[in-house]
Amino acid sequence: MNKIYLSILLGLVAVSTQAQLLPEAGDIAAFGLGAVGEAVEMPVIMTEDIWTAPVLETDRSVVWVHGLGGKGDLSATDETNSWITASSESELNYKLQSRRPDYSDVDLSYAALQLRTQMEDADLTEDAYIIAHSQGGIVSRELDKMIDELGFSRTFKGVVTFGTPHQGALILNNRDDLYSMIGDMCERLGDGPWKDKFSDGAFFTALSLLTGIDNRMDDVCDLLVERVVPFVFDLDTYYAGITDGYYVGSPELEELNSYTPDIPYVAFWGEETEPVMYNTLVHLLPGREPNSEFYGPFGANNDSYLCEQFNSLKNDYYANYEAHMEKRREILPMLGDGFGVLFESIFGVVDAVGDILWDVYDLEVDYYTHGELAAAWYNGYSWLQHSNDNWKVIIGGMEYVYDTTAYCLCVDVFDGFEMVYEYDYIEDWGFTSCTEYAFYYEPFSDCDDVVNLTQIDIISYVNDGIVTKESASNVPGLTYSRKMLGSNHFSMRNDLQTKFRLDELYEGDLGGFFTIMPR
Repeated sequence: MNKIYLSILLGLVAVSTQAQLLPEAGDIAAFGLGAVGEAVEMPVIMTEDIWTAPVLETDRSVVWVHGLGGKGDLSATDETNSWITASSESELNYKLQSRRPDYSDVDLSYAALQLRTQMEDADLTEDAYIIAHSQGGIVSRELDKMIDELGFSRTFKGVVTFGTPHQGALILNNRDDLYSMIGDMCERLGDGPWKDKFSDGAFFTALSLLTGIDNRMDDVCDLLVERVVPFVFDLDTYYAGITDGYYVGSPELEELNSYTPDIPYVAFWGEETEPVMYNTLVHLLPGREPNSEFYGPFGANNDSYLCEQFNSLKNDYYANYEAHMEKRREILPMLGDGFGVLFESIFGVVDAVGDILWDVYDLEVDYYTHGELAAAWYNGYSWLQHSNDNWKVIIGGMEYVYDTTAYCLCVDVFDGFEMVYEYDYIEDWGFTSCTEYAFYYEPFSDCDDVVNLTQIDIISYVNDGIVTKESASNVPGLTYSRKMLGSNHFSMRNDLQTKFRLDELYEGDLGGFFTIMPR
């Protein structure tokens, strides 16, 4: 169980430290989070591995732009967060030569300028185009805008994006909620196992009073969030990074979306299957990155590993909850009729004449202890039960709409049957009160009460586990948009849908400009 718990924890922590939309731990200094005067490591502008001439003159240049936290080179440590598999497979099957540039995460404009320098220095064909993932699409669009407005050399004539948050990524707006979710997970999943370690009735009670051990889990979780999510202490500086350019409502993104390009754009967006949280975060676990050898070419499909671990953990928590509830049910008859009548002193449970009833005292302590332990395990079960929905709210995949409306509550005086009538509806009929309405239509009911009933509408939005369809498919100048069914924000770089969509692209189904002949 501990391994499962750690897997889920690592998945959530990874989102806030090394996911495509949030920076890698190694890039903290680049976001201004290092010490004053600390050197910022910039990417290598050109490498021999990346910028080699096309193998054949007829091979067409395709520039693969990675997302935030990714790398363009071919080193083993960086290939998992890149386009390495899709680009290599494309080169084998189509007459194209891949270019994999790199850029810094410091600033959107600076990243676009770095991309410009590399593309101008490369030996690109006249009809080159860009294929970009996530943030890479934002950087590519920024460069396209610069070329048009500043007169830079036109090095590419088309853009294809995968999972790019063209209208912003709500996960960046809801960072505080993400950190809160991590801390809440730690506390609630740790509560049951922690308390079960010290469940020896009176010993646990005394230990809690003397040491405050009952609160230790909170301290551990606070420390965890502080250490693994260091950005929580320096959010202002963190927002100065490149992600400041595409949270929902950012001025930079609004300015970028005001520009309509005159080159063709294609946007691919993912529709991950439920539960999207675990089906997406599985690719942040070690060894399960989309480009890892575990999957092979276009093999990062429908990995249910983390979902299975999640379900196993949820069942385990509920089983522990039921076990302690069953103990309570077994103890209750043993307490007899005196349970609830006897009262406690500092020495134990006493009867009416003052004799201490130690056996009853021990039973009552066990009864309440099992109740507390049951609640602790259920607390963790409840977190697991609702975690996927909470995640979807954070990324914008689900929205709760609250509607509070005044109603007349009419209670039948004979059998207590209740009816509710919307107050606005009653006013439309010319009645001024619930009582007046009842006089005509509910003569045998008491309709004196006006109550506020809150209705909750749950609205779901198609998403890839990180970015919504509305954001990924809505880009100015769009010529074609296609769904990637079952693809999440990470797997879309190396799953079957990646292959299908690229084949469509190369075969000209999404516009003749993107056509590339097979080898």
